[in-house]
Amino acid sequence: MPALYQNLDLGGRSRKPVPGSSISLDTFDGDLGTRPGSFSKTEAEVSYSPLSPLIQGSPFPFDNTEAYSSGFNGGTNNKSRGWFRFGKRPPRRTNRSCSERKPTGWKLGTTIAAGLTLIILLGNSSLLAAFGAQLRRNGYTGNIAPAKSGDCTYIKKLGIVVHLVINVVSTLLLGASNYCMQTISAPTRYDVDKAHARGIYLDIGVPSVRNLRFIQKKRLFFWFCLGLTSIPLHLVYNSIFFVSTVNNLYPIYIANEAFTTGASWNKTMFQTAPGQVDTPESIQDRLMHTDQFEKLSNDDCLNAYAKTLVEDRGAVVVVVEDPRNCSTFTEFLYSYYSDRCENAQATSLYAQYNYATGFLATTKLTNCDGAWKDQLSPNEWTLGGAKVKYCLSEKIAPKCHLQVALSLIGVVIAFNAVKVIVISIMAASNLINQEPLVTVGDAAASFIQRPEPSTKGMCLLSAREIINSYEGEVIPAKEYQPQPMKRSAAVSWRRWTVASLMTLTALIVILGLLGYAVSTLNTNYGKGDFNSLWSLGVGALTPHTMVESWGVPGSGEAAVIATVLITNMPQLLLSFLYLILNGVVTAMSAASEWSNYGYNLHRPLRVSFPTGGQRSTFFLQLPYRYSVPMMALSVLMHWLISQSFFIAQIYEMYTWRLTSDQKQNPTTTQDADITTTAAYSPMAIFLTAFVVAIVFILAVVIGRLRLREGMPLAGSCSAAISASCHVLEGTSIYEPVKWGSSYHLRRGRTVWDTVPFPITMLIVLSPGSDTLKSGSCNGT
Repeated sequence: MPALYQNLDLGGRSRKPVPGSSISLDTFDGDLGTRPGSFSKTEAEVSYSPLSPLIQGSPFPFDNTEAYSSGFNGGTNNKSRGWFRFGKRPPRRTNRSCSERKPTGWKLGTTIAAGLTLIILLGNSSLLAAFGAQLRRNGYTGNIAPAKSGDCTYIKKLGIVVHLVINVVSTLLLGASNYCMQTISAPTRYDVDKAHARGIYLDIGVPSVRNLRFIQKKRLFFWFCLGLTSIPLHLVYNSIFFVSTVNNLYPIYIANEAFTTGASWNKTMFQTAPGQVDTPESIQDRLMHTDQFEKLSNDDCLNAYAKTLVEDRGAVVVVVEDPRNCSTFTEFLYSYYSDRCENAQATSLYAQYNYATGFLATTKLTNCDGAWKDQLSPNEWTLGGAKVKYCLSEKIAPKCHLQVALSLIGVVIAFNAVKVIVISIMAASNLINQEPLVTVGDAAASFIQRPEPSTKGMCLLSAREIINSYEGEVIPAKEYQPQPMKRSAAVSWRRWTVASLMTLTALIVILGLLGYAVSTLNTNYGKGDFNSLWSLGVGALTPHTMVESWGVPGSGEAAVIATVLITNMPQLLLSFLYLILNGVVTAMSAASEWSNYGYNLHRPLRVSFPTGGQRSTFFLQLPYRYSVPMMALSVLMHWLISQSFFIAQIYEMYTWRLTSDQKQNPTTTQDADITTTAAYSPMAIFLTAFVVAIVFILAVVIGRLRLREGMPLAGSCSAAISASCHVLEGTSIYEPVKWGSSYHLRRGRTVWDTVPFPITMLIVLSPGSDTLKSGSCNGT
């Protein structure tokens, strides 16, 4: 392949044209071709502007019967004719069909985004209206109330599904918002020219903060509206529904077997609880005439009650043998109504009696849920000198609630409405009325139609070299030598650094939560091994995994607000991480699309508003094969983190204040203390960290893919794209295009076909010589 050199004295932009800086074509035997855009006269001079490089030829032997290309053509002899129509614009049609009047490109995308956000707004409003009416019918006046009650297993599964749906909807909403933010921040040609005049490049085809200082103020205002409204959505959306469970505070009776068959008992030893409804008489009657009590062995009894949350049990009658000292132990010995105490020891039989009455000799108080059971032998369990024979436990169907926070739905609706308004204005008005350069195809079409003088003569420079020239660096002579490059090279080191630091920060935070969870479980319950963590499930609310004594209010609206904000902070972190990694992959995708124009095939420009042979898609820069999996991974990440650290409410029910029917069919939360706290799921935390690492690794793997050889690496740099788009006059942008020029070289004759995108390089052979004399990359 012939060598092409550029002597780039970019520091001396005001220098005068170099003497002799022209290319002369002597008359050859035969003509030079009569195709549009070809030279048909005896001499063609190439004039150099002060910004043009000095191009020096160098001796280069070659076979004059072989086809050469200044752009990459895969080494094939391309002799095709009639590739382009130069200077021909498709005729304007006054009567367009309905299909032609439909929005295209980003206009179609914003229209779809407006419709999507409106549908989500209507759905959220319907939820608020429906649940508000339902709760008023059921007598609830607060902002938080049960939307669905039922078996705990069912409610917990329902909560997982609901949160999955929420994360799908929120990802669609935020994706639509991000789409429009990228469109708003896309620079117009005026913005690009203004930035280039100041020696600053802008980003094309990628999400960018760099562009914000050059766009119009009204567009900047709408960009901030979309961005700021996303923050509260991240902080509250996953908490509009959450699962609450019940902790039954139960009475404990100690009696001999005679009590269970209707024997009389000493009522003077009975301690009455305030508001008591379920009396010892009713307990005795139900023992005799119903099957509401279940006989449990000592070991099963300890397992059933020795835990933080007792969801499926009520009153318990501990049946003991007749004591030796009958003067202190008659048919009915004692009754005590448990109450909540620190570390949830009130619901533990051992801790309850050790804490309340001192019946047991063991003085050590340990945390509940069976951590103390090993200290007792069920076969030798004694209370007050009386040996325990078995327990009679009241069975209560476990009831959990799927709570709905109406106030949080209102917050979501408010910010959702702002997004609908902003995106609808974008879709229906002239907010963006200067045709922003949203895709690299938009930028290429603009620079081909109206080349920018400041980048003339830089056609072989990469984005990095042009940026260095803006910073005052003098670029040395450059020879055209297409080299294989990876997609990662299209991403700036700053963007890679930010992506790496954000990923590292996210992993540190997530693994820090995991370390806290494992340490707490191991210290308090001896459940720090993997099997124990797996048994706790994903997103399950368990007695072991509730946060206690963490300095946050435990009741009232303040507790809900504080807990919601704290538990959703990781959501915000993951959202920023996703946006950054999305930008990385988008930049690599833009570089891949750009490099394809320097390959064998001719491709139509992908522009926002296609004309002639151009094409359009309503995705901006990231193709569906990347955007759909990335959105799916985003949904998975946000759903997993919502199951990792979440709000929880505990309804502590005073079961002795409820009748038997109310216990079996609870329809109200009266006579309950409500505790609001946070809960965590170790396995969900681990899986979140795993998915975060996978997303970053996938971005790195995509970066290892090779770009097609031939074109200088422009990335998203507007100046590099502009430099590559100086073409021959009359080049058409309305048909498939290809970067570079192909030549069929013979001794004494030059026949060449121009591929008008984005540059044209002319190689000239001296008559009777096999030496490359000079060349041009200006297309002039």
